[in-house]
Amino acid sequence: MQKRFSSFVLFIFFFCGYTFSTAVYGIVNFTGEKDLADGFCFFAEGANIETIGEQIPDFEVSFLVPNTTQIDTTVYMADCGSSEVDIIPTAQYPSTEIWYQGGVVSKITLPIARAGIYPVPIVIKSRGAEKSKTLVIKRGFEADTVVRQYWNDVLAINKNPKNNGGYTFTKTEWTHTENNVVSAVRSGDYLYFGSSKLPREFFYNALLTIDDTITLPLCKDVQLKQLSSAGVLSIYPNPMRTAVTLENPFWEESHRIELFDANGTLQQVIPSAGEKTNINVQDLLPGVYVVRIGKETLKILVEK
Repeated sequence: MQKRFSSFVLFIFFFCGYTFSTAVYGIVNFTGEKDLADGFCFFAEGANIETIGEQIPDFEVSFLVPNTTQIDTTVYMADCGSSEVDIIPTAQYPSTEIWYQGGVVSKITLPIARAGIYPVPIVIKSRGAEKSKTLVIKRGFEADTVVRQYWNDVLAINKNPKNNGGYTFTKTEWTHTENNVVSAVRSGDYLYFGSSKLPREFFYNALLTIDDTITLPLCKDVQLKQLSSAGVLSIYPNPMRTAVTLENPFWEESHRIELFDANGTLQQVIPSAGEKTNINVQDLLPGVYVVRIGKETLKILVEK
């Protein structure tokens, strides 16, 4: 606002003989010591420039959005675990109003229960004029439910909507961060470095596309963990006599359970029934067996 009047203020100050007194809301006030009587100097003694400034709209508004990271002038990324975001606008002048959904607001609470892009259209009204502005809140995917680790050197995207938050992913782009530099790694559901190990000192993220239209990252970077030989599969009871339950939290319909004896002979092939699958072992001889899903294996002991 002050910039709009800088030339005009200098004109009044030097040409009309006004002297500087104070500043209100960033607008300079002058008191009359008018020593010219022509039509250029039309201010009465004691008049000030602020009364002119108040007639011009001012749309200067700042926004505080806690629990987010600002990634652009109008775009914010919500922190992991956020279910709602508060947007707190602050206008420079008391006469400026912020409108949202048909009413004046001093705070906007936006629900963001799922990963997605949430536009927040607002209207700034000032001195009979208005200006539209749209903020954008993004919520990324929760890494704990979307990413899993196979063995000790492979990261994978959980594509099962039954336990990944209900998402159907159509594209994955992996990135890693080293020394604060983000680099693209590879495309696809799995992240690995061929015969090499994924470096544990790197931070990894993934840009995931849903419905072929919306692309968002994980809400936080992930690092490789040291897993046990069993990974995330669990099986119980172990030892067992007649039946065993296999739990696979990242179950997919394409999974197939294979049961091998100690000599490596395939004994059973069991369709995966879901996150929990019961395996009948009552016809097996006592001994050690290996249950395999993909490349992940578990040892079990059958007793009689």
